[in-house]
Amino acid sequence: PYPVLWRASVDSTNAWAWRHAREHSPSAPLLLVAEGQSAGRGSAGRSWASPAGAGLYMSLLHPRLPWPTGMAPG
Repeated sequence: PYPVLWRASVDSTNAWAWRHAREHSPSAPLLLVAEGQSAGRGSAGRSWASPAGAGLYMSLLHPRLPWPTGMAPG
């Protein structure tokens, strides 16, 4: 099982995962879960309705996978 970080609400679990990766450089996979998102995104950057209490929203941060072009820290 992966360690889990839980928040009631975030802007986006994906954005939160990127920030966490840049700030903490985790060495193991980490699951980030929120009960709501204020700026969630779906496929192709489309906005994603994700009100609190309607579901769980999550992103998996896996440090062994390569960073997308232009996203790597530094």
